[in-house]
Parts: sequence; C-alpha cells; structure tokens
Amino acid sequence: GLEQQIALRLKTAGSQRSSVLHFERDIISKSHSLLHKSLQDHTLKKAAKDELLKQEWARQIEMKQTAKAMETAVNKCLVDSMRRSTKKLITGPTRSANTISLG
Repeated sequence: GLEQQIALRLKTAGSQRSSVLHFERDIISKSHSLLHKSLQDHTLKKAAKDELLKQEWARQIEMKQTAKAMETAVNKCLVDSMRRSTKKLITGPTRSANTISLG
C-alpha cells in the first residue's frame, strides 16, 4: 500500500530529476558547441578582415608611390624644358640665324 506509493513517487521524482538533468546537460552541450562555432567564425572573419585591410594598405602605399614617381617625372620634364628655354634665351638665337648671306 502506502510504502509502494511512496516508493513509486520517489522513483517517479528521481526519474523526472534525471530527465531534467539530461535535458539541461544537452542544452549546455549544444550551447557550448554553438559558442565554439561562433568564436571560430568570429576568428575567421577577423582574419579575413585583417587580410583585406593589409591588402588595401599595400594598395594605397603602391598608389602613393606611383603618384610620387609620376609627379617626379613631370617635375623633371618641366625643369628640363625650362632649362632648355632659359639656355636659348641666354645664348640667343643660333649662329646661323645671325649670319647674313651675301650670296
């Protein structure tokens, strides 16, 4: 009678506690797996973003070096052109232009 009812209730309560603990353990295990995957994804995304930033930085440096080289080339051309013009002004027209043909 009474002893069997108490034993049955204790068995049922123990079984229910065991089911709850098993359910909670599954939730914790799944949460741990999701957290681990999320951390891996975050790490991979950060590495990819860092690589893109590194490539962009290298591209910007290359563009600045190219622009500086082009500016140097343009300045050299302008200076050389000015030197030739200034030299012509200082030396005057060529000698053949100064001679008069007595032909």
